[in-house]
Amino acid sequence: MEIVNCTPHVLNIVKKNGEIKDLAPSGVCPRVKSESFEFGEIGGISLTLTKYGEIEGLPEYSNAHLYVVSRLVFQAAEGRADLVCPGELVRDSAGKVIGCKGLSR
Repeated sequence: MEIVNCTPHVLNIVKKNGEIKDLAPSGVCPRVKSESFEFGEIGGISLTLTKYGEIEGLPEYSNAHLYVVSRLVFQAAEGRADLVCPGELVRDSAGKVIGCKGLSR
């Protein structure tokens, strides 16, 4: 099975043995449609409500591929067995994200 990175950036996946696998973006980047509405403000700061809709650009289901997508896409495509999202985040000593521990469902 081939792992396909459907995010717009390189994924640094920390393997079980501690090695890091870099997974380049595939160029396929599904997104969930969204629309935001302002419902008020506090001290000049807008308060908005975002409504999410359909997924755009998601590849057809595949038994031969495991697609890594954003958590938002993963949740919107509930039930797709060929989708995963980045696992638990790994941070450096300054708190900057440097990778993820595996892939998650």
